[in-house]
Amino acid sequence: MGSTKDLNPDNLIEVRRTLYSVIDFYAKIRTKMHYSKETLHEQNMKQPVITAEILIGRDVIKQNAKILEGIIGIEQYVDENATITKKVLDSYRAKYGEVAWPFYQAAIRDAVVLVTNAIAKHGTDTAQIKNELYATKDFEGAVGKLTIDSNGDAILKLAVRQVKAGKVVDVE
Repeated sequence: MGSTKDLNPDNLIEVRRTLYSVIDFYAKIRTKMHYSKETLHEQNMKQPVITAEILIGRDVIKQNAKILEGIIGIEQYVDENATITKKVLDSYRAKYGEVAWPFYQAAIRDAVVLVTNAIAKHGTDTAQIKNELYATKDFEGAVGKLTIDSNGDAILKLAVRQVKAGKVVDVE
């Protein structure tokens, strides 16, 4: 490659086809998702397609199961059948319908519980609230066992999942 002719999209697609065994696919705008995924098929690209959690949102899959069939997504792991998690998700479903991203509903519940407990313990002292949150170790919540590191980041498991027959299933 060296000329501007080589920047032709058809040439770039050919390069991707020969160089990559997996296609990393992130649709920033859902409306362009159909076009992008269909274009991959039209270009005869047979590599597995991997995406972020946005395209394996349960609502997205429900509306686009055929297009998204086989796509592999990586998302934070949550055991939807764990006692606390099931209660949170069942409550959400009763009020709003199907849960698009179960992890996020579970994580919101845990964040509210942790912050509420920290405020109850430390009042409005933000430094103490921060220290309390950063000291979280093995908190049993809706996301499972939660630990927060010294940077304030949650240490969580990830799950590799795939769309099969319109459902999200774990990849073994």
